[in-house]
Amino acid sequence: MMKSKFADRFRAIVDGDGTWVEKLEKILKINKEEDGMIGFHFSCFPKESQNTSNEDIAKELCLIILESAEGRCKDVTGEVL
Repeated sequence: MMKSKFADRFRAIVDGDGTWVEKLEKILKINKEEDGMIGFHFSCFPKESQNTSNEDIAKELCLIILESAEGRCKDVTGEVL
């Protein structure tokens, strides 16, 4: 897998200051403004007994996006699994 053109910038955001929600907003803004992303959707279904905050979800999304940008994930959209 190849490293994306945004990998270093996303790493700086993830390692920088701010809440995870703020970091996610910065990453999505870059994707929208510089890469033409027109939308972003994910589904999250935590267990009933698990308290999941927006910060928890934003952190996991930031890390997933970073891993993908650094070439450690593969987009399998449309592939038969």
